[in-house]
Amino acid sequence: MRQAGRSISRLAAGEAVNKLARFAAAVILARTLSLSDFGVVNVGIAIAGILLTLTALGMPEYGARQVAVQPREAERIAGTVLSVRVGALSVIAVLMVGGAAILLPEQLMLISLSVAMALGLSTSADWLLRGREQMADAAGATALGGIAVLAGCCSLVLLLPTATAALVVFVLGEASAAAATWWRAKPGRIELPSRETIKRVVRASWPLGASGVIIYASYANLDSILLAIVRSDADAGLYSAPYRLFLAANAVTVFAAYSLLPMLSRSYHEGRLAEKRNLLLRAFTPLAGYGLMVLGAAEILGETVLSGLFGADFTGTGPLLILLCMSLPLYSIGYPAGYNLISEQRNMRFFIGGAVAGGLNLALMGVLIPLYGTYGAAIA
Repeated sequence: MRQAGRSISRLAAGEAVNKLARFAAAVILARTLSLSDFGVVNVGIAIAGILLTLTALGMPEYGARQVAVQPREAERIAGTVLSVRVGALSVIAVLMVGGAAILLPEQLMLISLSVAMALGLSTSADWLLRGREQMADAAGATALGGIAVLAGCCSLVLLLPTATAALVVFVLGEASAAAATWWRAKPGRIELPSRETIKRVVRASWPLGASGVIIYASYANLDSILLAIVRSDADAGLYSAPYRLFLAANAVTVFAAYSLLPMLSRSYHEGRLAEKRNLLLRAFTPLAGYGLMVLGAAEILGETVLSGLFGADFTGTGPLLILLCMSLPLYSIGYPAGYNLISEQRNMRFFIGGAVAGGLNLALMGVLIPLYGTYGAAIA
């Protein structure tokens, strides 16, 4: 538990710097750009996140688990993960950019910059650092990405207050973070995989990738895109402020799962099953307590924080934050439990859990967002 706590603390410290920097960048964007442009920027970020999830194919979780139990195979595993992720993204990128050039030329710049942002995210070696438990290095790379985004907003966006300039800043920020992960990982000469290896690995990892698509769609950015389409870019912009706070709170839960995965995987691989189960159960109580504390903070301070950070346009969005945070106590237990399944290579069970929760959420978004807008997204 002490080791897990240290890992969570390091990841949380890096993410705190990253989130604070990106919050500051979001405040600058909200106060500098028009509300419509601010919504466009968030839609671009959403597209990049969805592309990243669609093309991950479960590789980060698979790679981190394999590196944890086979550390001497890092070069081979890194080559496989990178080849699969970049190859999948390249196929979708060609289709999207080509389609936009022909059918939606006015959106070509938005699509191109979103693809570039996704490329930076997909080439990151953060999974390799986490599998090796180099949490301080992973945290440093994460912090660097946020600082780069803030620096870009303080310079380029203030000089050229457009959605395009803001998206360029995010592209450079993600590329900086990815480069930092490889610099710290130093995997040596990466071994490119054979076709047979790729097929075998994808067969094992696809349930994780499918789960990631479902979870991400419900947990993240599809709701922003639906709001922009069904309602307006302005609604997408308003929803993005409480959603950013909600994402920041979720980081601790995600870091707990990341930190526990290498230890759970090694314990399972070495047959120490009772120790593994005890570690997981002991982690549940503080994580559930954390979720309840965040919900209480949203009730007491949410409205003040939102209007103070993002401006008067965001007054009245406090209830959205409360609705979002109501899911956090259960999510704080469910996410590490899911990673326990990954540690045992029970990937199909992980997929079933994600499909049940995510499928219901997608159905609710389709019904509630057209009726209730931002509140529909938060309730779903």
